[in-house]
Amino acid sequence: MADNENAGSEEQQLPQEECQQSEPMEVESNSQAVPSDGNKEEESSQMDVCNEARGQVLNEAEQKSEEKMDEAVEGGMQQGAGEGGMQQGAGEGGMQQGAGEGGNQQVQQEEPKQDESQKLDESEDNKTESKDAEDKKDPDADKKDEQDGEKEEDTDKNDETAAGGQKDDSKLSLSESEVKKEHDVYEMAKLKRELERNRTFTFPTSLEDFGYAFNDDGELRNIDSGEKFEFFAKKDDHLYNQKRYEAIGEIITEIVYQKLEKEVHLDKHVVPTDATKEEPQTFIFMSKDALSNPDKVMVLIHGSGVVRAGQWARSLIINKNMDCGTQIPYIKRAMQEGYGVIVLNSNDNYVSKGERIPIRENGNAENHTRYVWDNFVMKSKAKHIAIVAHSYGEIGRASCRERV
Repeated sequence: MADNENAGSEEQQLPQEECQQSEPMEVESNSQAVPSDGNKEEESSQMDVCNEARGQVLNEAEQKSEEKMDEAVEGGMQQGAGEGGMQQGAGEGGMQQGAGEGGNQQVQQEEPKQDESQKLDESEDNKTESKDAEDKKDPDADKKDEQDGEKEEDTDKNDETAAGGQKDDSKLSLSESEVKKEHDVYEMAKLKRELERNRTFTFPTSLEDFGYAFNDDGELRNIDSGEKFEFFAKKDDHLYNQKRYEAIGEIITEIVYQKLEKEVHLDKHVVPTDATKEEPQTFIFMSKDALSNPDKVMVLIHGSGVVRAGQWARSLIINKNMDCGTQIPYIKRAMQEGYGVIVLNSNDNYVSKGERIPIRENGNAENHTRYVWDNFVMKSKAKHIAIVAHSYGEIGRASCRERV
């Protein structure tokens, strides 16, 4: 628009400059050609010549101004990014109107657009004001609407509850027989479990009679096939399979006891030390120098469960090998390093004679560990005591530290 205004101002100035250049010519021609008495015909002809010259000058000025306006409009279109700029400049018609008097019309055409934008702004302001008015409405009215809504919801819930209550009543009357049936099923299952527990089995007393034996690598294998131990001897009788596994475990316990005495040459010592032959008792294993070694002694404590002296885990003995599941490798290494060795038997706490009879002062793992500590370990001459405890055996180790 600034280019159009400059072009318009040049259009108005150029004719004046040309006229100023032509007027001295008329004056000079008038002063030379016109007589003092004022011949009218010559004066008229001279005026016609002047007017023609002025018209030519004006035409040339208009052509130049149009060319400059075209150049200004084209420059504006390039700055307006091509066709989009031309559309914003009202197209080709806008370019034609941009020359001369059309430039003024284009300025006038843009004013309605500004009016439309002002109207849009006013409409947005009106919407904002109406929204603010809604926000500022009476808060009590909002609370009232919310309370009415809550009342309606409560009414609906009460209706649903009432309907549901009727359905529940009908279900209660139907479910009494179902509850009784489920109770009967539970009682039958309970009775079946009791009968299962009371089942008695007779199993062999040696591994060979079970068809198994340890090979030279300490692995339990089937004598005929050489396969590993198979737990599922009977696929549909879990109780039988479990009892069979426990019976084999008891045989393995006796085998480990024998190895402690024959393979690593430990001695068995009765606990309690003053127990009579008639009363329940257990035992531990010690090396011959356990109490006399002046330097160091090692105490081995297994975890809880069915494991006994010399074992870490019965399942490892059965499914892996003797070295994985027993304390024998520890005992051998300790002896090689110059340790005296004491092996506890903290899970052997009672004897069964129709009922469980606890062993005096050794009725549980903690009591057994304390008894052995007080009556054996503390009587040792060793300056250094090493304790190796597995799993729950850590509890016994901790109780021993309290007594040092």
